[in-house]
Amino acid sequence: MPATEETRHKLAFLVWPAIAGWTVFAVRNLLEAHPYSTYICGASALFTALLLSLAQHSRNPQVVRVCAHGILGVSCLGVAGIGMLTGQASSTPLTFLCIVPLYAAYQLGSRSALGWTVVTVLLMFGVHASQSFVVIQPEFRPHGWNQFLDQMVMLSVIAAFALSYRRISLQQRAELAESRDRALSALATKSQFLAMMSHEIRTPLHGLLGSAELLAQADDLGPNQRELVDSLERSGKLLLSVVNDILDYSRLEGGDLRLESIPFLPEICLDHVLELYSTVAREKGIELRGQIAPQTPEKWTGDPLRLQQILLNLVSNAVKFTSQGEVVVEVGPAGEGLRFSVRDTGIGIPSEARGNLFKPFEQLDSSTTRRYGGSGLGLAISQRLAGLMGSEIQVESESGKGSHFSLRLAGPLGPPPPPAVQGRAAVWGLPEPQARSVAMRLERLGLTLAEDQLDWVFLGPAETRQPPPGTRSVRLCPLGHEPASESAAVLRLPLTRRNLLKLVGASSDSPQRIALPSLTQGNQRALVVEDVPVNRAILCKMLTRLGYSVDEAEDGVKAVESAACQAYEVVFMDLHLPGIDGREATRRIRSQEGTRRPCIIAVTASVVPEDRLALEEAGADAFVGKPLSFTQLVAVLEETRGLRQA
Repeated sequence: MPATEETRHKLAFLVWPAIAGWTVFAVRNLLEAHPYSTYICGASALFTALLLSLAQHSRNPQVVRVCAHGILGVSCLGVAGIGMLTGQASSTPLTFLCIVPLYAAYQLGSRSALGWTVVTVLLMFGVHASQSFVVIQPEFRPHGWNQFLDQMVMLSVIAAFALSYRRISLQQRAELAESRDRALSALATKSQFLAMMSHEIRTPLHGLLGSAELLAQADDLGPNQRELVDSLERSGKLLLSVVNDILDYSRLEGGDLRLESIPFLPEICLDHVLELYSTVAREKGIELRGQIAPQTPEKWTGDPLRLQQILLNLVSNAVKFTSQGEVVVEVGPAGEGLRFSVRDTGIGIPSEARGNLFKPFEQLDSSTTRRYGGSGLGLAISQRLAGLMGSEIQVESESGKGSHFSLRLAGPLGPPPPPAVQGRAAVWGLPEPQARSVAMRLERLGLTLAEDQLDWVFLGPAETRQPPPGTRSVRLCPLGHEPASESAAVLRLPLTRRNLLKLVGASSDSPQRIALPSLTQGNQRALVVEDVPVNRAILCKMLTRLGYSVDEAEDGVKAVESAACQAYEVVFMDLHLPGIDGREATRRIRSQEGTRRPCIIAVTASVVPEDRLALEEAGADAFVGKPLSFTQLVAVLEETRGLRQA
């Protein structure tokens, strides 16, 4: 109901009892031959009716409001006039003035109610003052049925208030429920639309990025061609990140995103972030450094992918807005919890801009998007993910002096990892901040920092001192610096646990990418089920490079027929297919299995959790989203290697 119509409705519902009351009083006073009271009551009823009629026929909210004030004024003057005329300062009709502020609050708001309270108090004082020169006639003293009639009129007005309040409350509650249902429906429609658009964008991105990746592996590309291929791949990944951000924000806004709670290794999470952005930092000429305290627990319970997403967003912004200096990612205990932080020496954040920092689609200024790019969703998503983790991202920054973002997760601190190696080590020729970061890594690995009887010496890129005889030396070489020709081993920075363990020859309990075994015997067959020819061709070429003999099927029916005629080690099944979809095709392949059980890997651009659950229930062994890179393909084949060899 529009605001003006609702106001008119409330006005009419409350004023009609007042008109009826004035009319009853006028008739009673006429019968009792009280002409002046009759005139006052009749005039009050007439003016109230006229104002009500004017309000009902007007579409202007201001006119309706003025009429409401006018009705209150008529009521006050009528009651006060009768009181002053008859000297009835203690009569029942005078108590009608007490209803005026209540009516004003209900109809016009709290400020109007305060004003009318002042008016009624002044009128009451005026009526009481009039008793000094107006003598109450005996016939005006309320008694018998007159007093009963006054009380009934007042009771009817109060009842009208109660009924109107109840009626309007129920109506507002129904409108609120309807608005909520419309909002939920709109949100569901928006989420469905975004999921559909994400699927439609990811499908061609699979062909685009897959083609770029395969082309980049060619040996006959010239420098200009390779630069164009790299540009194509970077642009495709940027588009994919924007699609992911929009979809994640929609799921967070709709409350559809749920976090996992599983044990994971914080150090591996840190190292993955460093590995992903080390090349970008090198291209910009800045240092990317990871620093983890030796007492950081080996394992933490939470959602590693979402925590990594937060760190990736923070590091991405830090690298983007830093043109010289360094970006440092730190992990370490903080009280009863674990602290993750990202520091940079970039442009910083003005104090007046921090209030909008975590709002969606906000940038530092109007030129930021044009200059640095980005959707403006990364920090908003990160803050909401942090909220789901029971924390929030804190920021300290000063314009021109860099920024410091930090996130503290509460929880019990377990023990650090057991020593992976033993020995004594020293760090030579590195600046203090870098030396401290390397020293922390060495201590966490199990090495003891010392100055003599050394087993290992880690040298800076320009260090000329020679290690003692029998000491193994390692040259730490930042990205972009070529190591000098010498016998020392070379360790590229940023430092990670994996490359340290690989250097010292220790076995790592952390997950690593393992090269696929050679599949050139010719008896390893794969079936690719995909209705988009370009995407089907890309996946077939990737599998061929891994040594598979590959068959193709463009729909679910042909996939079921092929699986019935040929034993496949692995089947890559798309979800949305003509004829029968991927779920039904998977179900039918499972129902016709003989002695050979193919490993079915679902490959789809759909990122809706319900689709993944449906594929798993149909019998899929693994799930991978589009666009599918060569690295992801290798990873999912490694993940399912046990199933494929069973």
